[in-house]
Amino acid sequence: MLTERLEIGPVGSGDVAALARLGQDPLVRAHLGGPLTAPDATARSADLVGRHGCYAVRLIGQSGLIGVATVVPGHDEPAEMSYWFDPSVWGRGIAREAVAAVLEQHGAGGDETRVIAVTQASNARSIKLLESLGFEAEHELVEFGERQVFYARIRSGRATAS
Repeated sequence: MLTERLEIGPVGSGDVAALARLGQDPLVRAHLGGPLTAPDATARSADLVGRHGCYAVRLIGQSGLIGVATVVPGHDEPAEMSYWFDPSVWGRGIAREAVAAVLEQHGAGGDETRVIAVTQASNARSIKLLESLGFEAEHELVEFGERQVFYARIRSGRATAS
């Protein structure tokens, strides 16, 4: 799928090395439990290859991967949104653009679709992104030794009767 600035498609085997680098980056992983070891980052990245609901994100006209967005089961929910992006694109609306497109793709075929996302209470950027896309805080939990906020978004694809 294409957005104004992005090309978003399935994660391929050629994306594993770039994703593994992101998984080892202390800035990228600051609110995700800390950087992963190289073997763990590579294994987790390889698990995304070809997986339904996992999308590699690139700037249009550039071959390098800048991030990933996923909508896969998690936290005992059928659809959990997750995303991580290279710090070089932070603050430019890239993550919001990508996440919005992936959410649209995810909800395109259905009636009501509940999607959750969990972020650290201290992750102001992620909170701002989620709330701008219609996610609402439901409750808090502790994960990775940190306070997390559990967000949910329900998208109705049904037409309303007039």
